[in-house]
Amino acid sequence: MPKCVVIRAGGLGDFILTLPFVKALAARSAQTTLITKPSFGELIRADNIADRILNIDSAAFASCFHTPDDSMRRLLEDAAVYSFLPDRDGVFAGVAGDCGVRSLTIMDGTPATPPHVTKRMFADSDLTVPGALDNESILAPQARLAGRRLWLHPGSGSPAKNPELESLVEQADDWLKNNDTGVILSFGEADIELLPMSRRLFAGMPVEFVVEPTLPELRLALVEKGAMYLGGDTGVTHLAAALGLETTVVFRCTDPRIWRPLGRRVHVLNEQELGAGHDGLMRNHS
Repeated sequence: MPKCVVIRAGGLGDFILTLPFVKALAARSAQTTLITKPSFGELIRADNIADRILNIDSAAFASCFHTPDDSMRRLLEDAAVYSFLPDRDGVFAGVAGDCGVRSLTIMDGTPATPPHVTKRMFADSDLTVPGALDNESILAPQARLAGRRLWLHPGSGSPAKNPELESLVEQADDWLKNNDTGVILSFGEADIELLPMSRRLFAGMPVEFVVEPTLPELRLALVEKGAMYLGGDTGVTHLAAALGLETTVVFRCTDPRIWRPLGRRVHVLNEQELGAGHDGLMRNHS
């Protein structure tokens, strides 16, 4: 297989669900380059998923939409390119053709119907889906996990996907009845507006608030502090699952058949199951 270039922006969850595909390409390619957001690149810099990681916001990559610079011409020449960027007017396809790409596949990164988005990536590229795909925690082996606390992430960047805060309070209360290790709540830039209400609802509980960490900081904290994770269909949930944490994800308006996190220990609930106090969800981890 020739050298490969994967172009992936989007949200954190979208990016993480792309990693098994990138890893499979890298196993068959002479060289694999991943072009993505700088923060995503820093998150996986040490995982050896791709040979090179480049900045999608760079002037060099922007040149691919008018007159590509020499570095981009060398990168694209004779490469199999998989792009998750829309190219409705065909500008990128034209530039890529002028650079001598071997092939260009415009990937559907936001499908509306099953199968799972990662399996669709393999099918659209004529690659065999790995047998362990659904249960692979791609970013870390389970043995590295050291945490003992319940980790909750209330937000998602879309209110329609957020679990009800009151239900999360109930789950935290159930956890604390059987575990003396405490609870963590995390908030990113997209859901920071939930922080004041969360402080009020969780007042009096042994809660640590993790607010707007960098992605490497978030990854390290999940591994060092989290024993169980509970959140909605959002990027942090996909990160927790990819790290091997026992992860419960609440789906409200998105389809788990398409967007279920990939990982060894992933449990999918709907909102009614969460509100009913799903049996065994907050089992003892002390």
